[in-house]
Amino acid sequence: MIRPACPTTFAALLAAVLAVQRVEAAASRPPDLACRLDAEPGAVAGGPVKVRFTLSNRGTRAVRVLRWQTPLEGFWSDVLHVSYGGRKLAYEGPLMKRGDPGRDDYVEIAPGKTVSAVVDLAGPYDVRRPGTYRVAFTRGLADVVREGEPFPRPRGEHRRRSLACEEIEVAVAPR
Repeated sequence: MIRPACPTTFAALLAAVLAVQRVEAAASRPPDLACRLDAEPGAVAGGPVKVRFTLSNRGTRAVRVLRWQTPLEGFWSDVLHVSYGGRKLAYEGPLMKRGDPGRDDYVEIAPGKTVSAVVDLAGPYDVRRPGTYRVAFTRGLADVVREGEPFPRPRGEHRRRSLACEEIEVAVAPR
């Protein structure tokens, strides 16, 4: 004859299983990061065309983000998708070949905080014509390190994070 389990034992077992599932889900979930692009005012044909890139940590724990291939480090690769008249503009800036990152290649973002950088599109892209340019960041992040995890990580151990900012329009006025 099978005896039914004690209700308190069953409740304790169920609570333990649910707690483990919550911990596993939280550990496997990527940090809550968001990005935004904003056009700086005053863009004139033949002059600087500046865009601000902002990365926000909406999570509850600090994260470290590798700056590489983001506007946070400036232009060392084609980090933005810039188009004019429906055609992608060629990237004409410097390209960097890299080894493993160092500690200074990461930026720490506390919970609820943001980091940002302003880049000038006029350096690596041909934005000399007046009109409307469309700019997007779609590359994602090369490595995101959660609080308490060792870093820097060798390239082969990076944990990429998909991330895209909403595309913006940048108006360039005639000279």
